[in-house]
Amino acid sequence: MQQIEQVLDVAAMRAAEAALIAAGTSVDELMQVAGRGAAEWVWRMAGHHPVTVLCGPGNNGGDGYVIAEALRARGGKVQVVAATEPATAAARTARALYRGDVLGADAEAQGDVLVDCLFGSGLTRPLTDEHHALLIRLAARHHRLIAIDLPSGVESDSGAALNPGLPRYTLTVALGAWKQAHFLMPAAGTMGHLRLVGIGCAAVSGAPGVIARPALSAPAADAHKYRRGLLAVVGGAMPGAAELACTAAQGAGAGYVRLLAEHAEPVAADLVQDARPLAEASADERIAALLVGPGLGRGDPARWRLTAALTGDHPLVLDADALILLRHDDLAGRQHPAIATPHEGELAVLERTFGLAHEGTKLARARAGGGHRNDRRRQGAGHDRGRAGWPGGLRSSCIELAFGRRNRRCARRDHRQPARLRGRSVCCRQRGRLAAGRGRAARRAGIFRRRACRRGAQRLRGVPVSEPDHPGEPEEILRIAAKGDGITASGRFAWGSAPGDLLLPDGTVRPGPHHVTPVCRHFGRCGGCQLQQLDEATLTDFVAARVANASASQQLGARDIAAPHLSPPGTRRRASLRAESSAGRVVIGYREAGSHRLVELEECPVLVPEFVALLPPLRKMLIKLGQSGAKRGGKRGGKGAQGLARMAADIDLAMTEQGVDLGIKGLAAEGLAITEALLEFAQVNGLARLVLDQGYGPEALWEPVPVTVSLSGVSVPFPPGGFLQATADGEAALAFAVREWLGDAPAVADLFAGLGTFAFALAGPATKVLAVEAARDAHLACKAAAGRTQRPIHALHRDLFRNPLLADELNRFDAVVLDPPRAGARDQIERLADSTVGRIVYISCNPSSWARDAAMLVAGGYVLRELRPVGQFRWSTHVELASLFVRS
Repeated sequence: MQQIEQVLDVAAMRAAEAALIAAGTSVDELMQVAGRGAAEWVWRMAGHHPVTVLCGPGNNGGDGYVIAEALRARGGKVQVVAATEPATAAARTARALYRGDVLGADAEAQGDVLVDCLFGSGLTRPLTDEHHALLIRLAARHHRLIAIDLPSGVESDSGAALNPGLPRYTLTVALGAWKQAHFLMPAAGTMGHLRLVGIGCAAVSGAPGVIARPALSAPAADAHKYRRGLLAVVGGAMPGAAELACTAAQGAGAGYVRLLAEHAEPVAADLVQDARPLAEASADERIAALLVGPGLGRGDPARWRLTAALTGDHPLVLDADALILLRHDDLAGRQHPAIATPHEGELAVLERTFGLAHEGTKLARARAGGGHRNDRRRQGAGHDRGRAGWPGGLRSSCIELAFGRRNRRCARRDHRQPARLRGRSVCCRQRGRLAAGRGRAARRAGIFRRRACRRGAQRLRGVPVSEPDHPGEPEEILRIAAKGDGITASGRFAWGSAPGDLLLPDGTVRPGPHHVTPVCRHFGRCGGCQLQQLDEATLTDFVAARVANASASQQLGARDIAAPHLSPPGTRRRASLRAESSAGRVVIGYREAGSHRLVELEECPVLVPEFVALLPPLRKMLIKLGQSGAKRGGKRGGKGAQGLARMAADIDLAMTEQGVDLGIKGLAAEGLAITEALLEFAQVNGLARLVLDQGYGPEALWEPVPVTVSLSGVSVPFPPGGFLQATADGEAALAFAVREWLGDAPAVADLFAGLGTFAFALAGPATKVLAVEAARDAHLACKAAAGRTQRPIHALHRDLFRNPLLADELNRFDAVVLDPPRAGARDQIERLADSTVGRIVYISCNPSSWARDAAMLVAGGYVLRELRPVGQFRWSTHVELASLFVRS
């Protein structure tokens, strides 16, 4: 369905919908298109997890009934809560088409995802007390929130919150077109990720549009830095701000950046500084644009520098202090374009300076004053005639005001200079930046390329593309291989592709119907995820195929393969990151795919939000420790830039009942000051525990109360660095399978028991469990919890790799459950194959080693009765499974 990248007010959106209806599309048809499109985004987030749809009385509530029916038809778990009865004909029709039950406003609904369809765009009055209380209550009982069109309680044209204490959303799905509130604070700060569903609206003449991300094309063979454009930044009283603007411009793709500062200051080695008088320095005809304002100051020298910049012939970007110093007649007669980027306070100053009323929405105030150069080009030179605008010739200067679009003015950290480029010439380093920027832009756009690689062992960065058998013919991607590469019928591989994509002869990929936009900005560089380009259905198929192919490879003859269970985003409760100091800063993140370089995490849709929120203060703390180490002489390896001692540490994060358990390995904490800083960091950020490993084993530096995790409702002590299933959701799915298959067995042996994940799930009045584990800390934790709760669990400390249970020992049990490491359990499986145990449940995190072990069980007389794939590691090629073997 066509999408218009325009930002419409309520009146324009209603006119666009009225035009569709006048052209023959009914309101019911529009509602079906919008609801089904929104349901696709809900399904991608929720999948088979419980969804609650909150429906209001209007057409937004009707969209909710369509969404609920679409989810129900796909096999999703959905319940509808109606705040009130439908009040429009289309909403009543949508409710009649919904085949599920509808709960009343007093229902205590609970689930994983709440879809807010209470009220959408067009709301101008606060929610009633009853509706507000209902929304807040349901939001508190769900883990993630999705708003359809707009969050309830938000005014569409101003972005104002009409009620206090409105919830924050994980995702907002706009219908038809973007609304002004999607990009205006404070509403924009509560909407999470933004997605747009088209309903066929035509473009609206004169409506503002969304500025797309710039795309850097590959330079021509004879290209040079001036083809990319020379940006000159005017320095002033605060040189640091101007230098930051230069760094941002370099990362954004400018071919050449020059700092015009008459008083030379120490700057970065890759930044060119011109200390000549501004009038002389700005006379260079090669300058493509001039930035004035950051760090300019507000005294007489700043005023003189602004005047000199305004009298030139270059296009201008006016920001910060330049907007405060701007006067009524400064732009009179100026013919070259200028762009102003005011925040709320600077816009108010401009309005006072030029005598305009401080009223209306931000967009209305900008349109009242701006020259609308683009509108005049579309509609003729007389378009602005008779309108109130900026006096004193400012209208004819064609100023455009750009504000409110989140994350558009921020310099992306991942555009900074790679460490491998230090020491090269400015020109070479600029080319290196542009090459990296082109690669990132291509990956974000879904276009991937890599040179041919004839040997499978060679893994180069980018996209592996084998030599085409028929040059000039595009080939369709048929499936996703085990490592995440798409594969064609001729055997060509392409990373980052999806089934249905076309692999072109030059190695680029043309996205198909199952190719979606990755949800993370780091995808393509970060080695954590490989499959964010797949839609939900294709991702589910990949998980199922990995398990089915492993079974088929050993001819195991699985009788039943269940539908895969996928953990939703934002639920990974354990993570291992790396922290390193580089170029005077600390980087925390995952390594790039096939590289030792780190990707600095600014977001991660996989991890629980508590981990992501902890990263910025953790960086600051590590920088502080590095600076303290530098003052004492630094660690081995010397000091880096800005007096920061070089460091490298492993970061382990785990989510416990008390909060975040943080472990740091490789960081030396010497002296009272550093110890106090670590304790203050742990206290301020509410850590459950802070553990340091300085080479002598883990030491708990901060642990106000004993740290525990919940296993089947039992609080079990959690040792530092202990093993947890990746998500609580995935653990519940595996434990459910174990209980369903072995819940009636009187005696069960839990091998490789760990903390007792499955032992506590099984132990009860009718079932006794032997929990065998080699790690002493995990064994003692399981033993302590079993003794405290009086569960019938006997914990045995034994290394099953060196000393597996023998067949005679196993024969005492009715059933066995085992969850070995990735390498499998060959020796223990051989003893199990010789035993008379009736049922065996094998939990595995590696389908390949599982298939090898399962073949030995089948050869020993067992039958593979059922397989259940589990995708705890969303968007990665890592797949887990639960399997049931029964003695034939």
